[in-house]
Amino acid sequence: MTRYVVLRLYSMGLTLVGLSVLVFLMLRLIPGTVVEQMIGADAIVSPAMVAELTRFFGLDQPWWLQYGRWIAEIGHGNLGTSWRTGKPVLSLIVERLPVTLELTALSVAFALLLGIPAGIVSATRRDQAVDNVTRVGTLLGLSIPVFWQGTMLILFFSVYLRWMPPVVWVDFFSDPRRNLTIMALPALCLGTASAANIARTTRSCMLDVLRSEYIRTASAKGLADRLVVLKHALKNALIPIVTVAGLQIGILLGGTVVVEEVFTLPGVGRLVLWSIYQRDYPLTQSTILFIAVMFMTINLAVAVYGCAIVLVSCIVVRAMDLRTRVTVLSESHDQDGPPGARMLPGDPVGITRVRYPGHGSTRLMRIMQTNACSLSCGYCPTFCGGNVRRTYLAPEEVARVFMDAHRKGLADGLFLTSGVPGRGDRMTDRMLAAVELLRRREGFRGYVHLKLLPGAQAAQVEEAARLVSRISVNLESATDGYVRALSREKDLSGDLLPKLRQAGQLLLDRRREQRPLPWAQAGTTTQFVVGAAGERDQEILGVVARLERERLLHHAHFSAFQPVVGTPMENAPPTPPVRELRLYQAEHLLRQYGFGVDELAFGADGNLPLDHDPKTAWALAHPEYFPLEVMQAPRELLVRVPGIGPRTADTLVGNRRRTILRNVADLQRLGVDVARAGFYLALRSRRIATAPAAHQLRLFAHGQHMVQAPFRTPVPPCAYR
Repeated sequence: MTRYVVLRLYSMGLTLVGLSVLVFLMLRLIPGTVVEQMIGADAIVSPAMVAELTRFFGLDQPWWLQYGRWIAEIGHGNLGTSWRTGKPVLSLIVERLPVTLELTALSVAFALLLGIPAGIVSATRRDQAVDNVTRVGTLLGLSIPVFWQGTMLILFFSVYLRWMPPVVWVDFFSDPRRNLTIMALPALCLGTASAANIARTTRSCMLDVLRSEYIRTASAKGLADRLVVLKHALKNALIPIVTVAGLQIGILLGGTVVVEEVFTLPGVGRLVLWSIYQRDYPLTQSTILFIAVMFMTINLAVAVYGCAIVLVSCIVVRAMDLRTRVTVLSESHDQDGPPGARMLPGDPVGITRVRYPGHGSTRLMRIMQTNACSLSCGYCPTFCGGNVRRTYLAPEEVARVFMDAHRKGLADGLFLTSGVPGRGDRMTDRMLAAVELLRRREGFRGYVHLKLLPGAQAAQVEEAARLVSRISVNLESATDGYVRALSREKDLSGDLLPKLRQAGQLLLDRRREQRPLPWAQAGTTTQFVVGAAGERDQEILGVVARLERERLLHHAHFSAFQPVVGTPMENAPPTPPVRELRLYQAEHLLRQYGFGVDELAFGADGNLPLDHDPKTAWALAHPEYFPLEVMQAPRELLVRVPGIGPRTADTLVGNRRRTILRNVADLQRLGVDVARAGFYLALRSRRIATAPAAHQLRLFAHGQHMVQAPFRTPVPPCAYR
C-alpha cells in the first residue's frame, strides 16, 4: 500500500509539472494580453505606456523566465496576485470555493441516488422494458451537452413554469432553503452525466456478480431476491462503483466551469472563465493548477480507499488461514502418526488411519475442496441452506497441503471430495486440477481417491480414470424416487448411475487391455445413505449385486442415516448403526462368498434381520443343509457355515486330504470358530453342538437408545466413504 501511494504521488508530481507547462503556454497562445484588455480597443495610448505596462507585468521577458518565476512562487506557497483585482489568488479561490464544493457535493449526491438504483434495476431486469428505458436514458444523459441542458432547465422551470426563482446567489448559512432551491437546477444539470455513468457501471458490475456461483447458491438457499441483490450482489460490486463515483467528483469539479457560468453562480469555475477573459495569467494559471491538485487528490483518495477495501477483504478472507480452512473442510483427525513420524501443531490436519482387513493400514488425508453447495440434500449439513462456515481450497492449496503431509510421512494417500457450488462440472474441473498438480508437477504416484460430483461430464470421468487410483460416485439410494426424496437436484438413472458405470467400464477396459498407469488403480466405489428415504435393504443390495456382477463396482459403502442439527431431516428418526453393519456383512457375502441376493434372508419389510448377521440368518433359515460332515462337505457349503470364511474353508479342504480331523481341537487349530460353527458341523456323523451359539438379549430394541439429532458438524458424517 505504501509503495502504491508513493508511486501515485510521484505520478501526480509529473502530471502537475506537465499541466503547468501546458496551461502556461496555451494562455500565451490566446490572442491579446492583459495590457490590451486594460487599455481597450479604442483607447489612445502611447507606445511608451504600453511598453511600461508590459514591463510591469513581466511580459517582456522570455517565456521560460516567466514560467520559472511563477513556479518559484508556487514552490514557496504563493499562488501569486491577480493582475486585475490586485488581490492574492489564494484569497479569491477560498472566497469562491464553498459555492463550487456545494454544487459538486449536491451533484454527486444526485448522481449516486439516481445512478445506483437505476443500475441495479436495469441489471436485475436485463433485456426487459425497464432495462431498455434505463439504457436509453443513460445514453441521453451522456450525450446532451451541459450548457444546452442548463439553458433548457432554466427556460422550462424558471421562465415557463416559474417554479424556480431567478438565480440570485444566497449563502447556505444565510437562508438554507432558498440556497438549496437555487442549487437544485445546477446540481441536476451537472449530475445528469455522472448519474448516467454510474448507472452504466453499476449495471455492468451487477451483471457480472449476479452470474457468480455464490449468488446462485444464495438464491438456492431460499433467500429473498431483495436480500440476494442488496446484501450479497451489491456489496461485492461496490468497489468499481465507488471508484467511478470518486472519479466523477473530480470530473464534476471541472464541469462546474460551464454550469456556474450558465447559472451565474459565484464559484471557482466562473472565476476561471473571468480570468481567461481578462487575460489574468496568474489567476488563471494558479486556479487551474489548484483545481487539478484537488482533482488528483480526490482520485488518489478514491484509489487508496479502493485498495484499502480490497486489502481489508483479503485480510478477512485470509483471517481463516490455510490450516483453519483445512480443519473446517476435513473430518476429525487422529494424532497417531506412522512409525517415525509425529504430528506437530503446525502439521496438516484431516489425516486418518484406514485399516484394511488382513492387509495392514494406510493413512489418508480426507478433505473437501469446498463445503459451499447449492444442492438440497436433506441429510447433509452443507446443503444449500446449511448454517455452516463456508470456505474453499484452491487446487494449488490442496496439492501443497497434501504434499507437505506426505513429505513428513504423515499421509500416504488423498481422498478428495467437494460440495457442489453451482454447476458440478466446474467444481469437478477444480478437483481434477488439484490431482493434475499432484501427478504432473509433484510427481506423486501414490493413492488418490476422487469422488465425482453430480453433473460431471463424460470427458471429466475419462480424465479422472486417467489420473486417480479410485473413483467413487455416490448413488445415495436404490431408486430415483428415493434419491429425489434425499435431494431434488440429483438424478440416479440419468446422471449418477451412468457415470458410475462409465467409470467402472473405463477402469475395467484398462485392466483388460493391460495399459498400466504409473499408479495402481483400485476400481470404483459407491455409497448409500441407509434409512433416510425409507428404502429397503433388498433394493440396495440388488443394485450392488448387479454392478459387482458386471465388475463395474469394486465394493459399496453404507452409511446409517444420522440426523444432523440444522438440516431439513434433523427430526427424522436415526437408523440403527447395526443396520449399516448388516449391509456391509451382506455385501461381503455377495462379493466374497458367492451368495446371491435372492438367497439372503430378508424380513417381511425387505430388510435384513438385525439380531443375526446375514450368514447366520441364512443358516437358520435353511436347516435342511445342516449339519455338514466336515470330512465330506464341499467347499461351496463350508463357506456358508457361520464361523468359517473362505480361507478357513480352503484350509479344511486341503488338510482333510492328508489327515483325519477327529475332534474340536483339530478344527480350532485350522481356524474354525467352533462356538459359532459347531451347531452346523458334524464330525463322524455326530453334531458338534446341540444348539446354535447363545444370543445375548438386548435391553433396548435396535435404535431406541439413540439421541435425536446428535450431530453438529460442518462436514457430513458420510462424506468420506
